[in-house]
Amino acid sequence: MSAFMDNVGKARTLAIVGGGGFACEVLEVARLRGYTVEDYYATGEGRVGLRYCGYLDELERRRGDYDGIVLGFGAVNQAGLGQRAELAERLAALGFDFPALVSPHAVIAEGASIGAGSFVAHGVVVSVDARIDAFCLLNTSAIVGHHTVVARHTIVAPKVFIGGDCRIDEQVLIGAGANILQARHIGQGAMVGVGADVYRDVKAGATVWPARYQVTGG
Repeated sequence: MSAFMDNVGKARTLAIVGGGGFACEVLEVARLRGYTVEDYYATGEGRVGLRYCGYLDELERRRGDYDGIVLGFGAVNQAGLGQRAELAERLAALGFDFPALVSPHAVIAEGASIGAGSFVAHGVVVSVDARIDAFCLLNTSAIVGHHTVVARHTIVAPKVFIGGDCRIDEQVLIGAGANILQARHIGQGAMVGVGADVYRDVKAGATVWPARYQVTGG
């Protein structure tokens, strides 16, 4: 049985942090997994269709009302990804429980593991013995190959292909439709642009653009 299944069923009442369009996707998956979700917390009112309860001070005050919380927002650049990671670590340090939230329409292979606080959307495939660390986001129809490791706080956008035996370091942002060749290493804080094809390793902090494979930084 895949490791993420150990988390399913332990936390039954969740609150969402975030209230935009992505929070709607998170809400759908949470309910499909049998969770009760009625409240969300954000810097302002959003569109998720739940009860808006304020932001972090109020969430901390009402900690006992929930069995766990889930992040309902992503990031489109490194600044946003850093803010997301900082918030997740802050809430984890306060003792909040973050169950892995995995769509029942995803395929999680034998021996694969999904870390606490990670979200796996519809149509995702995580292959044999792959490891997804804490607070990652695998968006719609992404594919993660066998024995690949995706480190903490990484976001993988829709329809990304990551080959087998890859190593994706912490806080990497991989844009929609990108393809990463087998056994590549993507360094910490790197960004792979929308539609880019990665044929060689990417240094920490570098950015890979599509088509011409231009690398900046690192």
